[in-house]
Amino acid sequence: MWASFIAAFLCGILTIIVPGYFIGRTLFSNLLQAIAFSPAASVALFIVVGLIAYPISMSALHIYLLVLLLSLTLFMLFRRKRSALNARQYLTLSTYVLVGTALTVLIFLRNIDGPASYSVQTDTTFHLSCANAMLDSGRYSILHASEYPDLMNAGEGIFYPAAWHIITAVAGGLSKTNIIVAHNAINFIICAFVYPLSTWLFLSSVFKNEQGLIFAGGVTCSLFSYFPWAFLIVGQFDSNLLSNALLPGFLFTFYQLITSIYLSNKGSIEKSKANTLSSAPSAIIILFISFIALVGSQTNAVFSAGVICIPLIIQFSWKTAGHHSERIDLRLLASALVLGLIIGLWLLVYSLPFIQPIVSVYREPIATPVEAIKNILLLKFGQPVNAQPILGLLVGIGFVIAFASTRYRWMSLSYILVAILAFVCMTLNHPLRQLICGFWYSGIVRLDGALAIAATPLATIGLCKSINLIIRPLFNRDRIGSVELLIPVLVSFMAVLMVFAYSKPISYSKNNYKYLCEQIQVNYSLTSGVSISPEERRFVDKVKQIVGNETVINIPSDGSIWLYASDNINVISRQFYSTPYKEYELFKASLYEASKNNDVIDAIQKTDARYVLILDETVNVGYFDPSEWKGILNITEETPGFTCLISDGEMRLYLIDY
Repeated sequence: MWASFIAAFLCGILTIIVPGYFIGRTLFSNLLQAIAFSPAASVALFIVVGLIAYPISMSALHIYLLVLLLSLTLFMLFRRKRSALNARQYLTLSTYVLVGTALTVLIFLRNIDGPASYSVQTDTTFHLSCANAMLDSGRYSILHASEYPDLMNAGEGIFYPAAWHIITAVAGGLSKTNIIVAHNAINFIICAFVYPLSTWLFLSSVFKNEQGLIFAGGVTCSLFSYFPWAFLIVGQFDSNLLSNALLPGFLFTFYQLITSIYLSNKGSIEKSKANTLSSAPSAIIILFISFIALVGSQTNAVFSAGVICIPLIIQFSWKTAGHHSERIDLRLLASALVLGLIIGLWLLVYSLPFIQPIVSVYREPIATPVEAIKNILLLKFGQPVNAQPILGLLVGIGFVIAFASTRYRWMSLSYILVAILAFVCMTLNHPLRQLICGFWYSGIVRLDGALAIAATPLATIGLCKSINLIIRPLFNRDRIGSVELLIPVLVSFMAVLMVFAYSKPISYSKNNYKYLCEQIQVNYSLTSGVSISPEERRFVDKVKQIVGNETVINIPSDGSIWLYASDNINVISRQFYSTPYKEYELFKASLYEASKNNDVIDAIQKTDARYVLILDETVNVGYFDPSEWKGILNITEETPGFTCLISDGEMRLYLIDY
């Protein structure tokens, strides 16, 4: 089974890195920047091609070749001459990937119950089924997403930011692996490569030639439990995992655009000294590509990026106004106008009709004001003991240093803005909370993810400055540089990770990472009541041989909800307690009465249902009332119109005789 994971991993790299690299080489002369930007470019390209090619059913191989051909064509026409790179650039980029990969292996990969296991969270059912439906239907449009291939073929799907699903479907199709294996491989790639590369792209831009800070970012970027690790066990937030991983790359493009415009106003001499793109038009193109990738991955990441960028925009307006006049009142006026436009745009988007189902989601407050402040400062996730005080201290140190610097002050202000959103989301029980936090479904986990991204540059500054303060006096100041100073820290950090990998059982530890590992072990366990147990697996293998691609009526919470994704069994219910087929409500109430109810027979024929599957237990997931499912649960071997084909304990497969 791990061989199939490796195959899915390699095909995932081909999908999410290779096409984007060729696009990146048309936009960057720096080879490493092209590699780091490649996931965003690949995602954007698959989104656009998926929309254009929607009327034509295409295999994963065909759509991949189409995307690859398009990227190669652009590369041949517009590629840039490569600029020279030095060893330190390779070293810093490698640090991000090395730390990201090590943590992903130790926290995620070694704790899942095999490459074909999955998180038994309610959102996971949609993500897996939607990706599989794309693969089965050959249609990869974010405007027609569905868990059912027939609905996608009929154009009856809905808009959903399904870039993650497209990438997963293509990787699964190319590798000929189960969609669940492809799901784990893609999430591994996102955590180990996409997010670290995206963060390197951002931090190497804002810190420019300060190699020590850039190197330190490689140590800190994957340490926050808020992101990416929480997104693997809560929800499960696969779409948000991809969008937030791409978010630092968007911040890079926006920062480059602002810098390009600002330096263009100041003159070509300063611009030539800066580490920016060659022109504002190039920066606009890259920003547009990043924007498409974010919108198509998970739209709320655009709002996260917008909040983080607000101080940068206001700083830009302040400086730009200062070029034309030294009067403070004009600078204040320009900044106030920009802030007013941002607030107006926020209110406008909030009032749009199609956004109401998102912003109107209500959740109960989860903390008092004092608890919320502690959670933010100590980076608490999950149980109260699972804080990250050392990382929180580094963020605090970096916050003070950045706020004192005119160059980095906007980072501190961005962190404050996101922290305020998180505070409001945790504590406020007022309609104003929907206006402030509604774009994130008023969910604290999504905002915590944005908070981790805003805090990463601050933690980077805090780590670098702390190491310099503590260790540098022990060495000759003139003989050791920032990067060389941080290398022993990285080596020590990797040694701690190795010890962590083989440390004592979780139950004896209060470590934050141990809590994450424990949750992954529980959520991804194949012995969970809501997943397919080994006994059920043997029964399901027999079922698959009998039912083929015929429609199967099922009760989702007995584990059969996963069977479309795991075994390509055409179960009619692929979400907990909901289905697009209105006939299913009749099945739930009256299926066992088919012999004397013509409405039931009509519903069976309309849905082409041929079998009924009942596994060995029905688990209470959310709200479950057995009386609501009596139409299925009351079927026995004596029920007229149903023939029991195979049984094992309470597990049964019936043939519908109509």
